Amino acid sequence: MENIFNLKISLGLIPATEARVSAKCKVAYDALTESLSEDELLHIDETSNNYRGKMGWSWIFANPVTTVLKWMASRGKKVLQEVIPEYHGYVISDRYNAYNHFDSNNRQVCWAHLLRNFEKFAGSSFPEVRQFGKLLVSYTGRLFAIYRGYKKGIIEREYFIRHAKKIRRRLYKYLHHISVQSNSEYIRKQAYNILKYEDMMWCFLQDIENIPLTNNHA
Repeated sequence: MENIFNLKISLGLIPATEARVSAKCKVAYDALTESLSEDELLHIDETSNNYRGKMGWSWIFANPVTTVLKWMASRGKKVLQEVIPEYHGYVISDRYNAYNHFDSNNRQVCWAHLLRNFEKFAGSSFPEVRQFGKLLVSYTGRLFAIYRGYKKGIIEREYFIRHAKKIRRRLYKYLHHISVQSNSEYIRKQAYNILKYEDMMWCFLQDIENIPLTNNHA
């Protein structure tokens, strides 16, 4: 500021100015936060962040119209209870336990996260896990392909739904095999935990025009 604008300011003036701007924005910010509960679709994610010199969390609540960022000291369910205590729309997220705050019938689990889980199975040192892991990755790729084809208008709605249901049966079979046949208790638990969210993996079939497969927007 001094070199370019010949304006001398103290270091303390910067956070003081930020606080003043934040106070001016508070009414609009609170209004945006309240509007989240009215939206039919909400992407949510969180990541670690410094919070007043300690470990904190940056939360994002987003849809195509509104984005709200919050810096919180907690990663727990209480953040969701505070920000959107009453929400009945569709939530797109990963499988983090805090999101069990929402109705499971309205939750879409992110397929980008699931694909990473499947890729770990495919890279396993256990042959039986690696075999089914590769199949999981392959069929997930098919799901993404027909989803893109539907979105581009290349394939019809009925074709997409029919083949998505076929893929669903295949994936359930492969995950079940891993959950009961793997020699690794840790891997069996991983597959079992994914299966607990099986219905939420396919929530998008309720409204394929509006519910996305991934949480990439957040």
